[in-house]
Amino acid sequence: MNAFWSVDAAFAFNPCLIDDRAFSKPMTLLDRMMQLNDPRQQAKCTHDLGEVVFMTTCAILCGADDWKSIQLFADTRKDWFKQYLRLPGGIPSHDTFNRLFS
Repeated sequence: MNAFWSVDAAFAFNPCLIDDRAFSKPMTLLDRMMQLNDPRQQAKCTHDLGEVVFMTTCAILCGADDWKSIQLFADTRKDWFKQYLRLPGGIPSHDTFNRLFS
């Protein structure tokens, strides 16, 4: 039998098969966004960076194309976002979305 088709060879060529992460639960988009490093001064922050990025990403994927439409999207779906986000400062204003991404 060709060594290429052996089980040992498959593990050697595909490190994902023996990596512990291959068997763990994959991270969600929100999990990834909550891991973003926040360069802002924390004492001056009302909104979590990951949460704002998540709301913005959802809004853009649904067709929002400016800061006001992103805020409107988030305001309209506030109850849905509350299921997944802490929203310590509520839904950010369109100016906050703009400042964060500028």
